[in-house]
This record gives sequence, C-alpha cells and structure tokens, in this order.
Amino acid sequence: MRYTAILALALASLWSSGPGKAQSCASAGDGICDEPGYGTGHCAADTDTLDCGIEFAKRIGVLATSNAGDGSALFWTSGSIADAQLQALSECGVDCTLRVTLTFASCIGYARSKGDGSWGWAYAPTLGEAESSAVSWCQEYGGQTCRVLTSQCGG
Repeated sequence: MRYTAILALALASLWSSGPGKAQSCASAGDGICDEPGYGTGHCAADTDTLDCGIEFAKRIGVLATSNAGDGSALFWTSGSIADAQLQALSECGVDCTLRVTLTFASCIGYARSKGDGSWGWAYAPTLGEAESSAVSWCQEYGGQTCRVLTSQCGG
C-alpha cells in the first residue's frame, strides 16, 4: 500500500509538470537532482523529475574530515541535515570539519595527500568519477601523493 501511494505521488508529479517539461533539463537522468531546493539548482523546477523523485529528493550526504590527520567520515541518510552533520562529525573523530553537505543523490569522494596535507573532494553520478575528481582536486591543490580515503554513493 505504501509503495502504491509513493508511485501515485511520483506519477502525479510527472503529470503536473506539463508535457515535455518533466525532463527538459539537459542533464535529466544522470542520477543527480539538478532542480532548485534539494538539487544542484542547475535546472528549473520540475525539469529533472527522473533524478528528483521522492526517493532521491530527500537524500542527505555529509562529508566530515580531520584537519590534522587522515580521519574522515561520509554519512548518508534520509533524516534531517542537522542529524546527518552531527553523525558524520561524531564518526570522523577529533578535530573534524564539515566539508560538504549534499541534499541530492550522488556519489562523494575524498582524497588526501598524507605528506603535504593537500586534499580534495568531489561529487559525481558514479563512484569512479567522484574518486577520480577528488584525486584531481587534491593534486590541483599541490598534493603529490593523493589517494582516496573515503567514497560512497547515496542514491
């Protein structure tokens, strides 16, 4: 019964957005919600319904990392942003900072260069892309030995 209600809401959302509008976002169907609010905001409301459906819209991903060492935590939930941030900070350990809070389904990667302390993070539709981009950003900021410390998908 619950799944029937969810399906009915999702279909109503598609129908109410008008013909052709529901998927008119250029990046519709890439696994990342690009609508404003819970998404990236790169597209107009009701134009990326494939990626901003009920199951995607309320996913929250939080990355917390240690300022002094290799500690990091990545936490995904359907709860509140504040709860997700507290959980990530508590799992990370001592001297941790929130690095990113995403409110849409995606993958997050975090890379760090142990020798010089450079780091980078990125989000992308796939785990491989998130990890690769995180390493690239770490290297962009001077990292010589960048490696992925944590990565995860929340979608």
